[in-house]
Amino acid sequence: MSNDSKILKKDTIIDFETGEYSDRCVSEAFIVLKDFICIDEAKKFWKEYAENLYKETNSVGYEWDYISDELDQPFITYLIKNGFIEPCDSSRIYIGGYEFFDADDWFDDFKKEKTL
Repeated sequence: MSNDSKILKKDTIIDFETGEYSDRCVSEAFIVLKDFICIDEAKKFWKEYAENLYKETNSVGYEWDYISDELDQPFITYLIKNGFIEPCDSSRIYIGGYEFFDADDWFDDFKKEKTL
């Protein structure tokens, strides 16, 4: 479920996910500095971005179809610049890999403990 229309409350820790499948990425962590609704700010940001692109190109040509794919980092920068978020310390630990839970070694140790 997307949280883009949810109010992000001050002091909440968030990160941003982009891409799909093998291109999926997760940003660093940010702390929310003031309440905001992400989709509302995205619309404001996009309009500002589109205005600038229009001024530069003086057209609404084919490049408009592709700009959404390039906006993740500029949008985060917009949120920082406008005082909505700032980076914060965090740690991410990936526990879904095959080797995180080393069951073979751990099971051997467990069996030894139980047979003593």
